[in-house]
Amino acid sequence: MSTTDTQSPIWSQEEFIDSLAREMTSRRFPPVVFIDLFLTEDCNFRCPYCFVEGKRARHMSKEVAFASVEFLLRESREVDKVEILLFGGEPLLRLAHATENEASYPAGSRLPARN
Repeated sequence: MSTTDTQSPIWSQEEFIDSLAREMTSRRFPPVVFIDLFLTEDCNFRCPYCFVEGKRARHMSKEVAFASVEFLLRESREVDKVEILLFGGEPLLRLAHATENEASYPAGSRLPARN
């Protein structure tokens, strides 16, 4: 925002549209506070009650998992607590993958530090 002696607009058209879009979005869409990460279809168990047939070793990529967490943190806005459910065939098979970027999220930060 800026003003000058010649009475130029307080906001440029672009600033006004951005501000309006942010305001409308914040009113229309509540903060995102929870996501499910479907880490893998793979499973090392063969439980007789399992409904999944033909289990495959397909996995969520590291890039998608990291982008999902970034989205959650960005769209949670000022909410203090967010939740992530690790889901899949057996998500613990990919636990190292899921926690690999933990160091990228310094304590108290809202978004991960990216190099």
